[in-house]
Amino acid sequence: MTARRFGTAAIMLGYGVATVLLGWRRGWHTPGTTLIRGTVVAIVLMLLALPFLTRRWSWFGPGPGAGPARAVRIGGYALVCALLPAVLYLTDFAGHRFATCGAYWRVCDQQELAGWRSERIGEAVAGSLMVLLLLAGYALGVLWLSAAGRAIPARVAVIGALAGVAGGLGLYALRPLGSSLHPASPVPALLYHLALALVIAAPFGAGLLAARATPGPPQVGALSEQQLRNGIAAGLWAGTVGVLLVTVLTFPTMVLLSRHVDLVWANPDPDVAHGTRYEIEMSVGDGSGEYLAFLLGGPLAGFAFGAGAAGIGSLGPRPQPRRPDPRQVTV
Repeated sequence: MTARRFGTAAIMLGYGVATVLLGWRRGWHTPGTTLIRGTVVAIVLMLLALPFLTRRWSWFGPGPGAGPARAVRIGGYALVCALLPAVLYLTDFAGHRFATCGAYWRVCDQQELAGWRSERIGEAVAGSLMVLLLLAGYALGVLWLSAAGRAIPARVAVIGALAGVAGGLGLYALRPLGSSLHPASPVPALLYHLALALVIAAPFGAGLLAARATPGPPQVGALSEQQLRNGIAAGLWAGTVGVLLVTVLTFPTMVLLSRHVDLVWANPDPDVAHGTRYEIEMSVGDGSGEYLAFLLGGPLAGFAFGAGAAGIGSLGPRPQPRRPDPRQVTV
């Protein structure tokens, strides 16, 4: 085994062990905990095995041999793998309130206790299935998009990935705790939403650059198949990398700075002080909900923005294929 393969195996093994231990929960459990633990083990095994199982499938492999395209493939898949620990870290914090509720339900009658257990198991089933399908979709999507058989130039993948990194970091800077930072003043609010719009438009910029950098028909407004393919690929990379990066960064930040997260839910009882641990845990859990929409809509938005940008990019002058110099003598 070469040093490179040994290092890769060590990293994968370390990731798998650390993630499974994180998914085993710390200090509390509910009736759905066993199911969650089993799902975490299944997801980890899936993420570690997919790059090898799909290597011989033309749709997903093989990956680029070396260079920037391979770096994008590895980096994108690493973000998919990092999403699972981020989700586990946040749900471990936000889900602690259910164990606290369990102490109350255990003193109730058996019918109410059975209802509470059924609710927790149902939530565990729905949540585990959602995370499994989401990560499987992203893992297969990254492998499909970066397969050597896609005939996508390396520069297109790099443009899309860099745009996604810029958009993800920009969105994280504007919303590190899952909520806006601007005050109520209309001018800062306007600047905030303008910056937010520019960040969200990162896939559009990636698709536009990729399409304009691709040689196409000489007629203005004509769009070649390769230009459209490159624009869509760049938009997909930007949308995928962007939402993965911002989610992986935001979830741990929300937990570490949980007392600064906006109270989405507050106990209506005026005799109870606000900012209790239960309220904070529930607010962190509820505040993370919109990132599920980001994860579901990011690649779709990237596809749409990339295709639209490719069409707009065809309206201006573009580089043409190089033609041989007639003065050059061919031997």
